[in-house]
Amino acid sequence: MPLDVKDRKILYELDKNARISFSELSKKIRLSKNSVIQRVKNLEEKKIILDYNGLINLNQIGYSTYDVYLKFQDATPKREREIIDLALKNKKVGFVGKIEGSVNLVFLISAKTPEEFYEIWDSIYKKIRKNVKVIRIAILLEYHHFTKDYLLGDDISQRTVEKTGKKGYAEVDKIDLGILKLLSHNARISLLELSLKLKVTPKTVRSRIRRLEKEGIILGYKINLNFQKLGYEYYKVLLTLNNLEI
Repeated sequence: MPLDVKDRKILYELDKNARISFSELSKKIRLSKNSVIQRVKNLEEKKIILDYNGLINLNQIGYSTYDVYLKFQDATPKREREIIDLALKNKKVGFVGKIEGSVNLVFLISAKTPEEFYEIWDSIYKKIRKNVKVIRIAILLEYHHFTKDYLLGDDISQRTVEKTGKKGYAEVDKIDLGILKLLSHNARISLLELSLKLKVTPKTVRSRIRRLEKEGIILGYKINLNFQKLGYEYYKVLLTLNNLEI
């Protein structure tokens, strides 16, 4: 779906910081605030913008993330859908991706210990093992998040990178975890709505978010785009490295 330059600039700025205010966004785009709001609304209604997500470094609060790669076998399209729905309904599964190629399905599961992970994974696997082959299970040690500079055709060699991985360990409490959970599902949720849901003041929420950002627990705020509607395809390349010289 072709977009004009203004729409692409909006997507670019939201990808850099999905919590940017409409007032600030209008200044960057050089359009009125009402025009920007309407354009964002249109992008959402057309399902070009799917949602907004906080970029959370789970490693920083004691979790490890496991990638589980699966291949369907002896599964009808109906059974494949059932397996996907099973994973989607599981609150312990943080991401579900259906893909084509040597791998058909990807799960991301976060857990504090290997034992916790295998308990979660076993509860899923015993329900689907007849129709999937496990290709690999890997621990996510480091993950690089790049800004989508291709939206504007800019030189990608200068793009911004955020890295998820172990940087230390930070203590978080129930309120912090509540903030992280809500922001991970909706990065544009207001301070007022956060305060109402968590039963604390907006001032408390603001100071907590700033601390979580400073400690590298919240790395940023991104948009989730429908790449196909922008004319792109998304590819995941799995590499096995060997004979490396250190």
